Amino acid sequence: MITCPKCRRNLPEDSEHCKFCGSEIKLNTDKLSSDSHKSKPKKKVSSGKIVIATIAAVMSVVVVSVIILLGPGNPTLDINGNDKISAIKDFIKNPVYNNDDVATVTFPEGFTATQIAERLEENNICNAQEFLERVQNPSEELLNKLEITNKDERVFTLEGYLFPDTYEFYIDESVDSVIGRFTDNYFARISDKDRQRAAELGYTMDEIMTIASIIQAEAGNSENYKVSSVLHNRLDTGTPIECDVTINYLETHCSPFLENGITEENRNNYNTYKCPALPKGPICSPGYDSIKAALYPAETDFLFFVTDQDLTTYYYAVTWDEHVANCKTAGVPGY
Repeated sequence: MITCPKCRRNLPEDSEHCKFCGSEIKLNTDKLSSDSHKSKPKKKVSSGKIVIATIAAVMSVVVVSVIILLGPGNPTLDINGNDKISAIKDFIKNPVYNNDDVATVTFPEGFTATQIAERLEENNICNAQEFLERVQNPSEELLNKLEITNKDERVFTLEGYLFPDTYEFYIDESVDSVIGRFTDNYFARISDKDRQRAAELGYTMDEIMTIASIIQAEAGNSENYKVSSVLHNRLDTGTPIECDVTINYLETHCSPFLENGITEENRNNYNTYKCPALPKGPICSPGYDSIKAALYPAETDFLFFVTDQDLTTYYYAVTWDEHVANCKTAGVPGY
């Protein structure tokens, strides 16, 4: 409604003349004649406030997602030190909005670094060759934390420390972040008690991991503790452990991935028919039961063991003659 300026009567808003007195109605577009019909000006929101609000909304999503990534209840995403920062950076660069951005991958006990690399590439996690190069040349910080002191004598430096488990990875995740997931899992599994037990036996934890990897490759089952006793008994008496799995590791799991193949130095460092004691590092990723077996071997006098062709029955012996008889029973060629 508007008011006639002459007779002060109320009129419809679209009136051009007063129907009561005939006066011409001139509308004031800036200010209407009735206070009840004043238009309230809209408040302008600064572009700066809009930008700040947008950034705040995005950051809240990132923070909540990072908490989910690194919080409890998701052990496959636990990583250490700088690698934790790498995971956050990966998320910010490539945030996971749906299940198409992640892959769940299982690595069985006994897998080698090259098998792990191939499986990662098959699942579009990272490039296999880049992964192996980083496994071969990890950071000094990680080497120190793992107490690895003979990097140059190993084929793949982090062999044995890529803990077997089921993990969730981003598609195209950074190699450092991937390795961080494996090694962080290892650190989470190995306790101070385990390290103390290794010291009681006169070994470093790295040497125990090497023994455990051989146990894993030779058995990886209920025979772990007896196989461990054979290895410990031979090491205690200065007898070469002579395990075929160390040779197989070089020829099958290393040679095809090395530009110059296996060197004589590699053979001297890993062939347990040649090296006087343990190889220079683990030969696969042992499960925790194999690690436990390396720390707590069965109490036996056995110095030999052999399996049948199906790898289901194990025969143990104290003397060479007993071992030869067992080899015949097991059907081993040449006995």
